[in-house]
Amino acid sequence: YIAYGRCEHFGLSATGSSAVRPALNLDISSQVWEYADTVESDSQTTGPYVATGDWSESVKWSLDNEGTLVLEGTGKLSRSTSDDFDVYKDDVKTIKIGSSLTSIGTGTFKNFDSLERVTIPGNIVTVGKSAFQSCDALKYVDIEEGVKTLKEEAFDSPNIKTITIPKSVKNIEMFAFYEN
Repeated sequence: YIAYGRCEHFGLSATGSSAVRPALNLDISSQVWEYADTVESDSQTTGPYVATGDWSESVKWSLDNEGTLVLEGTGKLSRSTSDDFDVYKDDVKTIKIGSSLTSIGTGTFKNFDSLERVTIPGNIVTVGKSAFQSCDALKYVDIEEGVKTLKEEAFDSPNIKTITIPKSVKNIEMFAFYEN
């Protein structure tokens, strides 16, 4: 059983009450980790989320069992400062960005190897340098009206099939789509 909070031995976290059943089946010898769909306690189910946590001081994250990463908070969205999130990075297929975030910083989602789809909402003014660089599975990018700047190598990922760029984008820096 994993108690509420951080499991220091493996650097993992679990949510729920104090009697949480294991959410991860770990085979330490082969480094294979399997994730449960939900985390159950004796009195409740925490819902469809595989995990939740702090992305940074002002941003919270949650990842559901379908690989959707939801980011909510305020201000600039930078690369995660949470070691807890690294365990789940390769499970992210889709990213949903909250309406109070204003920009995506340098390298924020760099090397998210399973990321397939992202929508950049209009509240994001700038997509930073290398924000989605080397996201090899990324195929679909939808940039909504309101985004103004795409920095150098912002979408330097080799397999993008479809990208929507609205009229509000006035500045596309060199090599923003380098691999495409």
